[in-house]
Amino acid sequence: MKKNSLFLLLIICIAFAGVVFLVKMLFLSEAASTQEMITTAEKKPVTTDKTAPRAANKSFEDLVKEYGDIPLFDAHNHDASDYKYKGMKNIWEKTAVSRIVLFGDVSEPSAVRTDDIAWEAYRDRPDVIIPFFSGINLLEASGVDTARSMLEKGYFGIGEIAAASTNSPVLSKVAWKTKNPMDGVLPQIYELCAEYKVPVLLHIDPPNGLVLEKFKEALKLYPNTTFIFAHANAFNSPSNIRELIMTYPNVYADFFAGFTAFNPESSNKLKDFVPVMKDFPDRFMLSTDSGFGLKSE
Repeated sequence: MKKNSLFLLLIICIAFAGVVFLVKMLFLSEAASTQEMITTAEKKPVTTDKTAPRAANKSFEDLVKEYGDIPLFDAHNHDASDYKYKGMKNIWEKTAVSRIVLFGDVSEPSAVRTDDIAWEAYRDRPDVIIPFFSGINLLEASGVDTARSMLEKGYFGIGEIAAASTNSPVLSKVAWKTKNPMDGVLPQIYELCAEYKVPVLLHIDPPNGLVLEKFKEALKLYPNTTFIFAHANAFNSPSNIRELIMTYPNVYADFFAGFTAFNPESSNKLKDFVPVMKDFPDRFMLSTDSGFGLKSE
């Protein structure tokens, strides 16, 4: 339990450093793949060869070289599925990702196996892999016993779990999802997380309406539980995230930048989230979601 508590503190500290890195990228870089300049609200002065910002045309490789010493971790990664993480090691090293929160399938029987794979990866690289688990039946009391057993084994968190899903082409169909964040044995799972001092990573879609109200209810009723709102920026606005973070001190936002940058269904731009990230830099965690919905991770 002490190990998990210390590691949660480490996750939060690294998340803060990761957000600093992302904010610097948003302000200093031109995302070559999106061809989008990140601009500020201030009026731009006339530039000359001497005053023009040299960082504007830096490549991602240049940014990694310049800021690679800042600890950076991926807070949401599904690469335990099919042992995909083995093919990602070189990419993680090249992009200076130092820690990976690893799991696989979500809230279905197949997740039991991918949880085991995440543990194998952790045993192989405990300096890099942070194993979470998702293979628990959220609709039966036995799920609580399974979760306790996994935490006793040494897993560092629970998730991603499907607390609500209507729109996801994958999670809306999984066998062990709940209707909302207060359904099934989720209240007991939250109590367990508080007891073991581990976070719970929740998938919630859509991020509005009844399911969001139930999420707020959980945040209020379980103040000693650390909640991570998975890909909080997906189909969501900066103002909604700000309201959650301001109101509930026990919630953190998992920020899937790839969705906002590359998914045409996103109604926001990366720069839209900069103000709230600057105001709450210790409440955001950066993630790739293994490139879900994108051409590649």
